[in-house]
Amino acid sequence: MRLLLILLILPIALFGQTIDYEKNDSIHIETYTFSTYVLKIKDYSASDPAKVFVIPAESFDSLKRQIPKLYSSRKQEYNEYYVLAVPDLFQTEIVKQAVMQYLNQIDNSRVLRNRSTFLRSYRWDNTNKKMEYNTTKKDLQLVDNLHYLYSTKDLCKYMMCRYE
Repeated sequence: MRLLLILLILPIALFGQTIDYEKNDSIHIETYTFSTYVLKIKDYSASDPAKVFVIPAESFDSLKRQIPKLYSSRKQEYNEYYVLAVPDLFQTEIVKQAVMQYLNQIDNSRVLRNRSTFLRSYRWDNTNKKMEYNTTKKDLQLVDNLHYLYSTKDLCKYMMCRYE
């Protein structure tokens, strides 16, 4: 009986993806507060690929519940997901400031963990087995994996959803 249980549980333990870190927080700029959410999946890739979603504040709670469900329902190609809730998605100066501040926070954390970044240019140094980062930063329009979602339905454009 014990052997049967071990054989049933072992594949899940060895090959299953588990949540390593999940956190709600906020960014304050002037009189505005922007909610943030981070989901990190335990994985062992060199860069830990990541995506950032900027969404309307009213969709924040719904979206942060959907991301872990989508991740566990179907294997995804990204290990980290970051969400920033803004009052509206029009590119006002305050929203741009919030996005830049959030990306800087993310990049600082990822540099400390020797991972890929959003605003900083980087390359993998195969000899030393680590990332090399440039000090110059990209313009916001050139940032890869930064997506503005107008609805929670847009999430399936950037994460693999179950076939319905």
